[in-house]
Amino acid sequence: GRNNTAAALTPQTGQGSLFWVWLSLALAIGWIGTVLIWWYRRRQLIAANQTESERLKADRIKKIARHKAALKQLSQSCTSNHARDTRDNLLLWANSLDTDQSFDNLNQLGRSFGNEFQAQINELNQSLYGAQEGAWQGNDLLRSCESISAYMKTSRSTDNDSSLSALNPQ
Repeated sequence: GRNNTAAALTPQTGQGSLFWVWLSLALAIGWIGTVLIWWYRRRQLIAANQTESERLKADRIKKIARHKAALKQLSQSCTSNHARDTRDNLLLWANSLDTDQSFDNLNQLGRSFGNEFQAQINELNQSLYGAQEGAWQGNDLLRSCESISAYMKTSRSTDNDSSLSALNPQ
């Protein structure tokens, strides 16, 4: 009796237990491999997001610099009352604004920015193509462009604030 019970309680080191050791080892290696793959991909994703963020920031800085330069050129041509230079600089300025539009001619600008701006563009066109070439004064047009730039800047920052507040309602 006693020998049978002792034999039943002693561990068996046959083929069956060796199978479970190898299976456990394979599963452990698989689990470790999964953790390593997850960690590696997570690092890649974080690096890609940082790179994209840095690219967007650099693009934003370039766009702001391009707008400032265009506004400076427009200011110079308006204050010196050069209608031809103003026409060209006006299109550069408008295309540097943060809009979804591309402007090819002055009439598009007038339609986009309202009746008062359209009237100023009409005066510019009359000076360019009419009998009174050289009599044009650019100060009113410059003030309108500066106010449009300021409006676009504040509306853009308001849009950013509202999208952030929508993400974090309180």
